Amino acid sequence: MELNVVGLLREVNAVVDVDIKAPVESFEYLGENIRFDGDVELVGKLSRVRSKYYRLDGEVEASVVLVCGKCMGDYVCKISFPVELHFAQEQKAIDNDVDMYYTDGDVIYLDEAVQTNAIMNIPAKRECSDDCKGMCPVCGINLNIECCDCDKGEEESPIDSRFAALKDFFEK
Repeated sequence: MELNVVGLLREVNAVVDVDIKAPVESFEYLGENIRFDGDVELVGKLSRVRSKYYRLDGEVEASVVLVCGKCMGDYVCKISFPVELHFAQEQKAIDNDVDMYYTDGDVIYLDEAVQTNAIMNIPAKRECSDDCKGMCPVCGINLNIECCDCDKGEEESPIDSRFAALKDFFEK
């Protein structure tokens, strides 16, 4: 996702409307591959604050493909969030109080800024649905898709071998 600013803003404090719908690269965050499902839409206003220093205020709407924390299946999650983005050439960075994204010449590349802000807006509790049944703790089958016979006919669930030594801990 990129925005060409050549001739877009001719004077300082000029403002233009921005409406971009484009793909954004997938990325890895904490070992999880996060990818966007379709195009990401960014609507807002781009201001030229100083020479080669731009500010973009707007709203991002996207769909991301996440892994459910219960059944480990992929699902699509729609996210929407406001953004305040600052772009400057590296040698002209002038504001230490904001996150600055650096631009090369007259093209602003938005992928990194959208990815960073998406991370902060992805839900921490990732469930494909409110009634997700999860996975069987014994055989690992996705219980939303098929049933298993692991617990049927047994009085108690089998003990995880890593905790077998603790089975009789409280009976002494």
